[in-house]
Amino acid sequence: MVSMGDAMDRLMLNRHPELRGLCSLIGGVKVSPKTPDFVFELEEEVKRKYSMGSLLDEPVIRGYRRFFWSIGIDPTKERPSSEALIRRILSGRGLYRINNVVDAMNMVSALTGVVMSVFDAEKISFPITLKPASGGEKILVIGGKEAVAPPGFPILVDFGGKVFSMTVYRDGEETKVTNKTKKVLLVAYIPKTMDIALGRKAIRMAEELICRVAKGGVIEKQYA
Repeated sequence: MVSMGDAMDRLMLNRHPELRGLCSLIGGVKVSPKTPDFVFELEEEVKRKYSMGSLLDEPVIRGYRRFFWSIGIDPTKERPSSEALIRRILSGRGLYRINNVVDAMNMVSALTGVVMSVFDAEKISFPITLKPASGGEKILVIGGKEAVAPPGFPILVDFGGKVFSMTVYRDGEETKVTNKTKKVLLVAYIPKTMDIALGRKAIRMAEELICRVAKGGVIEKQYA
């Protein structure tokens, strides 16, 4: 369980040579299956910012695609989550509707192009470590399927040794945000070939929107 006294000086230790992680701990959140309409109204900004025909020319999309190739994922088959969200909006299908916290994060991810995750922080022991997988680490991802990390793949591991995310690919079922969640860990992933300022801007936007929709969320700790 999370204890701020045990969180040491940092939420995250970066140990991956090619990927940065920025994170924020937000307490006092009220998770609801009902997301305010204004969140989905921001889809119009996504439509103004991007077009399907020129999406692959966007520097942020190109950056994630290059990173995917570098870790053995074909981005033409498994797209970066931010690109997939943008494509859903541009095609008229809109964002997935999960809960207010996840929907807010997804909206910011689509607006900025930055790949992000959000977790139930009380299911994680801090500090966490972003590092390359040794190979063979297993994780039950959201939806119930088991995934196995290949050598070098970026994973998130908590202080107790639990692998809870394959970062830019899949997140764990055990640590997903539910209506019982009271504290969340927000993470933005930035390949080292990309400007870190983009990630900082995205995570601040996500913090603000999550606190707004979660009715009183408070930022407890940041690592950027």
